[in-house]
Amino acid sequence: MLNLNTLCLAALGLLFMADIANAKTARTALVIGNSQYINDPLENPKNDAADLAESLRNRGFKVFLNIDINQREMEQAIDEFESSLQRRGGTGLFYYAGHGIQSEGMNYLLPVDNSIEKERDLRYEAVNVGRVISAMEDAGNKLNIVILDACRNNPLARSFRSSTRGLARLEKTPSGLLIAYSTSPGDVAQDGEGRNSPYAASLIQAINTDNQHILLAFQDVANQVQKKTKGVQVPWISSSLTSNFYFSQTNNSVIPTQPTARIPPSAFPTYSDPKHNAPTQNNLNNPNATKFNQPTDAKHQPTKKEAPQLPPIVETEMPYLMPASEFHWQQTQDTLQDHSLGPVMIAIPTGSFTMGSEENKQEKPPHPVAIIHPISVSKYEVSFSDYDKYLASIEQSKNPDQWGRHNQPVINVSWQDAKNYTQWLSEETGKKYRLPSESEWEYFTRAKTDSRYFWGDELPQCSALTTSRIDKARSFGNNKIQLCAEKLKSKTQLQVNCRHCFSWVSKGKTVPVNSYKANNFGLFNTLGNVAEYTLDCWRPNYYGASQDNAHYEKAGCEYRVVRGGHWNSSHDEIRSASRTYVSISATSNTVGFRVVREDSAFAEHQ
Repeated sequence: MLNLNTLCLAALGLLFMADIANAKTARTALVIGNSQYINDPLENPKNDAADLAESLRNRGFKVFLNIDINQREMEQAIDEFESSLQRRGGTGLFYYAGHGIQSEGMNYLLPVDNSIEKERDLRYEAVNVGRVISAMEDAGNKLNIVILDACRNNPLARSFRSSTRGLARLEKTPSGLLIAYSTSPGDVAQDGEGRNSPYAASLIQAINTDNQHILLAFQDVANQVQKKTKGVQVPWISSSLTSNFYFSQTNNSVIPTQPTARIPPSAFPTYSDPKHNAPTQNNLNNPNATKFNQPTDAKHQPTKKEAPQLPPIVETEMPYLMPASEFHWQQTQDTLQDHSLGPVMIAIPTGSFTMGSEENKQEKPPHPVAIIHPISVSKYEVSFSDYDKYLASIEQSKNPDQWGRHNQPVINVSWQDAKNYTQWLSEETGKKYRLPSESEWEYFTRAKTDSRYFWGDELPQCSALTTSRIDKARSFGNNKIQLCAEKLKSKTQLQVNCRHCFSWVSKGKTVPVNSYKANNFGLFNTLGNVAEYTLDCWRPNYYGASQDNAHYEKAGCEYRVVRGGHWNSSHDEIRSASRTYVSISATSNTVGFRVVREDSAFAEHQ
């Protein structure tokens, strides 16, 4: 067993810095691996802990490693970990491999020398996971990760009143905390036959992968573990993170910053004929009109009429922070038939809101809507990684990847393609997946807000640039936009991918689905990046609209509603209430989608 005091003295004075949300902060980890139990020893936890600790050190963590320790030593290690977090701040990570037991909804980690015979002995001879979480919360650092590879079996099951397997899900967790379980709550993980358990081996690989957001890293871990165990073991996470985290980044930013010379004008058609209830012929069927997926050349650049002016404002120090949210994101993934995973889904609380606005005739009249049927919504726009699984299953060639694949949002898919994907997902998982209704989309995009955007009523901007100047500067490759974006980046936590958003506007393309900040429901890129299909047939206003989850349908419907705007949309087109339409057979590099799962059995999280 490593001597804790010696380890702490050896590490004293070393400062490891990590790039988290574009700021360098300290990283501290407590790693425990218990193998040599008096009763029912395990083979791999000591190896898992040692190998994981090495990977974390290589990623800039100050690591406290403990192998085969008793209860007193575990508690001392947690206290030392808390003290280090208080001194250093930054990110805290706790990893435990060994025996773990749940009792009456609480999780306990077992020391190697325990002499537990009855369930009531747990509180005296085991370590409650709540102690670790409390230590992290008391330390006051902003981001914490708890990884529990502690569900391998219950060696005391015969002496317990219940035969509950594995660990229990923690229902309420502090903000800024991610808890990862090596298997689903209430289930049992495998110790493995090699040097490492299936979970630890996959986790180490994810930690050693560059430029991968932590949520996508754990998604890859879950995919690999399910394949290795042929679907028997399904890892699971619960997250209330409020900032981004990468185990490693090869540069200071995930999104490239090199400007391009020109971005094509907005590809969205706009409804302009008040006499008809369908899109105008000129907008969609005129071969000379701008297509959804075709950039125009310089002579078709926007005019002042096409690019309305934003009121000039004086620069302020307004931080543009997201409103505080007490909603703790509860997410899950369903297993596909090849034992890989479907999209990451977040359970959305039911509730009511006012749909629409007075800003545009297409959004009138504002009307009350109650979302009464529980749903889960995909955390991210459906990515190429998600969609390519579907294409492989039907032996269809992949979509063009002009801006990359993997976690880029899938583009150049029609509304019918998106619907076909949801039907396949339903067949693969046995759950009911579909596109969202328009009312559901606006509800989960607003995420308990009533402002123009889910963060407030204004876009972060520089006082020297109005929208017409933005369009002109972009047309000539002027670096003023890039300079403004860099300046605002230091002031704000908010970034959105649109033409006037000063995120990386000079790039003129999609960004990865996990870019920027999530809204208060934990959903990424509901505004900007790619516009998103809904189930609803297009109609020019909300007169007679339903006031619940239901979508609008009519026979022979040719045009469907799309929401949220895209990478080349104006400030008006990315409002939470903004809406337009597209033909069911049209494809574009500006339109993608996210999915909804009907969740009658999912608990509501108010």
